[in-house]
Amino acid sequence: MVADWLNTGMFAGDPDADNKSKAIVSQLNDHHATKSHSRHLSMEFAQSIGLKVSPLETIHGNAFQDIALTVHHTYMHSFANTKAIKIIENHTGNSIIWHAQ
Repeated sequence: MVADWLNTGMFAGDPDADNKSKAIVSQLNDHHATKSHSRHLSMEFAQSIGLKVSPLETIHGNAFQDIALTVHHTYMHSFANTKAIKIIENHTGNSIIWHAQ
């Protein structure tokens, strides 16, 4: 599934998309390298395995970084102070929130 997403998204139109996607998926599935599904992966690691990532501060100056970090901190605050374990929201204000028992 991830390889398909990479092929149709990040590597769309790349003649070597399939090989790149398979190599990335192989790296992400390597338990020795990632250890856990929830483990933070640094930008340097992501770039080293072939993902096309850019620092937030290089996208529209600091404005985008400020927005992204505000959203991130809002979710982290919600997770730390409620029983929420998963939050999905859309652009129309609808949300689904799973809570721990």
